[in-house]
Amino acid sequence: MWIRTKEKEEMFARFLKNTLDYIGVSQGEFFTKSKERHIVKPKQMLYYICHEKANMKPAEIMYYVENLGYTITFQDIIYGINTFKKVLKEDQEYKELVKKCSELG
Repeated sequence: MWIRTKEKEEMFARFLKNTLDYIGVSQGEFFTKSKERHIVKPKQMLYYICHEKANMKPAEIMYYVENLGYTITFQDIIYGINTFKKVLKEDQEYKELVKKCSELG
């Protein structure tokens, strides 16, 4: 169970903005069904950051994403988080990107 708070909503919005700014796409393009790596990996990174840095539950992440008009399943979020954990083990550049995109300032 999770409790929606203004603080977590703002954190999600900041993480999303940071990620969109980094990859240089619109929110609409980001939240399309895409298999393109330049969209999929950052999307997985967003879920990972929300889960690991803000202690958001997958259901909470799903709620915030759906509030933006994008349909996603609970399983997609779990898969994205777990896949991105594997990416971090293999790709040092993503570790730095996680630091930049998870800044709240």
